[in-house]
Parts: sequence; C-alpha cells; structure tokens
Amino acid sequence: MYKTIISIISIFITLNLFGFQNHPSLSENQSSDTLQISTNDSTGYDIIIIETGYENWMATNAKPKWFYTNEYYRNKNQFYVLCWNNRVLETMHSNPFEETIDFDPNIDYGLDVNYQLYWYFKFMESKYSINLSIPGKDR
Repeated sequence: MYKTIISIISIFITLNLFGFQNHPSLSENQSSDTLQISTNDSTGYDIIIIETGYENWMATNAKPKWFYTNEYYRNKNQFYVLCWNNRVLETMHSNPFEETIDFDPNIDYGLDVNYQLYWYFKFMESKYSINLSIPGKDR
C-alpha cells in the first residue's frame, strides 16, 4: 500500500514538473482507477496510467515509439478497447477488468497516447496472464 501511494505521488509530481495539469476527462461520468485519457488544450490529449509496475515494464519491454505507426497503434487500440470493455461486462467488473475504457475510435489521440495505451494492454496481458487478442480467452 505504501509503495503504491509513493508511486502515485511520484507520477503526479512528474506530470506537474513537465507542465501537465489536471485536465477534464473525456467522459466525466466515467473514471478508471488505473487509466485516464484526458484533453489538454495545448497538446491535444494526455494519458495517465497508474498501475504498479507499468513504468518499469515499459522501460524493459516496450519497443521504441517509432517502431510502429500511429495508425497501427490506433487500429490495435480499437480492438483492445473493445475486448477490454467486453471483459468488464462479462466478468462483472472483477480484477483486472474493473472499469471500461472510454476510447472513441473516431478521435485521433495522437502517437503518444496511442503508444502508451497499446503498451498498457501488453503490460496487462503480461501481468495478469490474459490474452486480449482473442476475446474471452486467457493464456
């Protein structure tokens, strides 16, 4: 618990150091404990991921941002979000599928958000031994 609180505090401090402020959510009625995509007037969209181990996993497992195109990430994320949100409904909000992800396929969130969201799904597959590529199937 103490480690999680320290991680959350350090993420918010880091975001504030780089000029990120609290942004209104895309869907004010919906929030997620570990992931939030929000609007940012100056740069478009931001993504905040608060999941224990995510940053370390990203540093050691993710490919460089330029490895795939923004379009590749967008297409994959549309599929992953659909699978994720279906799992939330199927599992009645049980761990790790506690909240749906508000992702509009008609919006281009930009390379940074699409990249981080894509690798968030890969991280969750690894951490929880699930397979989001095949709806309803786990490893």
